[in-house]
Amino acid sequence: MMKLKNILAACIALCIVISLTGCIQLALEDAGETGKQDRLIGIFITQEYLDLFDTESYLMDHLSGKGTKDPVIIDTSNNKYQGRLYAVLTERRLTDEITGRPFNIREFVFEDVKGIPFFSARVPEGLDDPGFTSTGSDEAISDGHSALHYGDDEESTSLEGTLYVSAGEEHTYYINPVYQSADGSVYILSGNGGHMTGGIRSEGAVFSQTLEENITTVENGHEKRINLSVKISLSVMIPPEKIVLSYMSKDHTKILQEEYVPGKLPKSIVPETGTEYIIVETYKQDEQGQQKITRTLIDKNKNNFETFFSRDDGFCVKQWTDLKWRNEAEETKRSDSI
Repeated sequence: MMKLKNILAACIALCIVISLTGCIQLALEDAGETGKQDRLIGIFITQEYLDLFDTESYLMDHLSGKGTKDPVIIDTSNNKYQGRLYAVLTERRLTDEITGRPFNIREFVFEDVKGIPFFSARVPEGLDDPGFTSTGSDEAISDGHSALHYGDDEESTSLEGTLYVSAGEEHTYYINPVYQSADGSVYILSGNGGHMTGGIRSEGAVFSQTLEENITTVENGHEKRINLSVKISLSVMIPPEKIVLSYMSKDHTKILQEEYVPGKLPKSIVPETGTEYIIVETYKQDEQGQQKITRTLIDKNKNNFETFFSRDDGFCVKQWTDLKWRNEAEETKRSDSI
């Protein structure tokens, strides 16, 4: 019997993997009317299924009285059997890149679980600072946007971001909802998954999923409408092979050319004397194996530029490089001294 349960559990985990063929929207409308309602605050994206559902207990309760040929429909949304994975409120010490001064941040972390957080949680008051709302994210979330609105009668949070995935590779992703309880604790529930085959090599193919929750709370007889919407898009990208920077003068002659491995560009660059603009070239190989080059022109009105590199987990991540342009006075003074 135990062997049968293990086999059924494995089958259930496979069955919840669905093909992403467009935009999928999940919604929970008017989940409850209480000031103690747990709230959806975002998602946690994993590449492996979070097996938090108590399949054994579910089967024990639902197989009783059924014939051997009767179908067993597994309702993984049944909260009675849904396990939780709780986050830990941790403190991290960082250094301000501009001032060089260290500072501490507090954030919710799901320890020992590999994944990409994208949620907006209420962080409680600390010893030296007040409580605040923090949006947890990962460098793999590109073009991320968050909008928060607070009012007497309503409260809304909107999160939106893009994950760039490497073309030509097999990818499976699970969108796990993240909730926060009235006591401030944050936890994950196991969610649904999507599969992208290795045959997808066309750059720009996009699949998206939206989770939305609407609840009404009642506190001291006052109703308040609370909404959260989180949209995550998966966009296919051919991984860059090299990045070339060409420093150009006013008369459009090349002053200097530099080549970088994607992800290895410096955090900041001081362009060569006489540079009027920079051409950023990204080299890739398309689905036919032909070299593909994209070019971006960066002039003195821009203080930074972006490039991409592919991580080991198959995500293509943005890297930002700051530009510290020399002004004409500095260049004239430098040339006179020479």
